[in-house]
Amino acid sequence: EAHGWGDHAGEGYLTSYTDTNTTYDNTDFVDLTSAQTVGGIKTFTSDMVIKNGDPTLGFADTDANNDDFYIHVNSNNFYVLADRDDSGLNNGISGWDGSHPLQLESDTNKAYTFGNEIYHTGNIPTWNQSTTGNAGTASLLNSGGITDLNSAADSAGTGALVHHSFSASAANKPPTSDNANSVITVGQHGGGYNAQLSFSSTGNMYWRDNPSTSYGSWRTVWDSNNLTSNSQLSNGAGYTGDQDLSSYHRSNGETYSKGSGSHMTLKHTTAGGFSEVHVANDSDEKLVIGSIGSGYTNTAWAGSRYIYSTSGELRIKAATNLRLYSGGHAHTGDLAVTFDSNQEAVFTGRIQAGGGTSTEWNAAHGWGNHADEGYLTS
Repeated sequence: EAHGWGDHAGEGYLTSYTDTNTTYDNTDFVDLTSAQTVGGIKTFTSDMVIKNGDPTLGFADTDANNDDFYIHVNSNNFYVLADRDDSGLNNGISGWDGSHPLQLESDTNKAYTFGNEIYHTGNIPTWNQSTTGNAGTASLLNSGGITDLNSAADSAGTGALVHHSFSASAANKPPTSDNANSVITVGQHGGGYNAQLSFSSTGNMYWRDNPSTSYGSWRTVWDSNNLTSNSQLSNGAGYTGDQDLSSYHRSNGETYSKGSGSHMTLKHTTAGGFSEVHVANDSDEKLVIGSIGSGYTNTAWAGSRYIYSTSGELRIKAATNLRLYSGGHAHTGDLAVTFDSNQEAVFTGRIQAGGGTSTEWNAAHGWGNHADEGYLTS
């Protein structure tokens, strides 16, 4: 049959070849002469270089259903690749798929494992990278600086405690004096309910409550350093503003109310009861001011008002004159008696005692000195 192919000598095949290229780049080849074989295993005792536009070193596992792996370099990146579905047909050079086991980027100094970025002290994540924009149920997260404290409020999910720093130019901030400021946001409830506590460069703390989609006003937290004057209270010294007194102790069913003027009323709710105000000292000695209902069981006291001391003497003192009035309020009633600074009592009406009155006493005084009349003495 070979005879039928013809005379090979007539086909013009080369019978010799002369190589005119006398220089070769030995880096184009892998020198395997230094490999030693020990127990069937090749061992290299010198360096080995793989040079290519995208050099790859493959590890083909010939066992059925086992994955192949590759070491690969391309575009400033170093990879460990995997062929999970044997698409490379165990050729050790192709067929890898996604989610690379390892990727190192020399140009960005970042690293990834199975497609996820690796964070470290040289690559600290941003707020969105670490929490996808919401701290959720994290404990305390230091999320860096922020330019709008409303955004800080929005960042905390239910149960979160999130810290931000901010400068004096930040929007929706409390008072500041320089750029050294921070705020802690507490996620209180779903739907955007949160509260914020700010530590300001003024030396004060401020807080606000943010219900749902609205934002509260910043309020100053008072302490021993910034609450220095009674004038800072709503109505100055001895605060007298409208107050709900319903939670105060009541022993006899009294009700509290604030009148239209600057007075407060303590009133018993039944005609048979009474109301008292007690002012006590350290020995529990009391000045009692009371008012008794019209239906009180002791008829001698019913409908009366009183002031008494539970022990010791009762002193009433005025800076100048002490005046007692009858009928109506003191500023509309009739003056009855004045005790002046000369220790004299001046009565505007008559003085009445059992068996006589001051009118009768004055009449007797007008009769003269009985001693001058020469009445018999014996």
